[in-house]
Amino acid sequence: MLAIFGALVWEFEVTIPPLASDVFGGGAGLYGLLNSAIGAGAIVGALLTARRDALAAGHHFVGAAACGIGLLMAGLAPAIPLALVGLAMAGAGLTAW
Repeated sequence: MLAIFGALVWEFEVTIPPLASDVFGGGAGLYGLLNSAIGAGAIVGALLTARRDALAAGHHFVGAAACGIGLLMAGLAPAIPLALVGLAMAGAGLTAW
């Protein structure tokens, strides 16, 4: 699962700058905002993960799926707010995974 996840998902760090500049026409400020959404989602994911009593195998799949769906939502987003929600979801999924 790590190989698939790493090959297909982990490259989001490379695609965020073109998303900010080419897709949404923003600059460094928008790039920072998009990365901040991932960070905010990661905090939420960490808090949700910390409140679990035990870690089941299914939690890994849920986290990976949330990350993948969030990144897909951000990549297909027609507007910045939807991309921010998707990236926050991806950050939560990355931490929970």
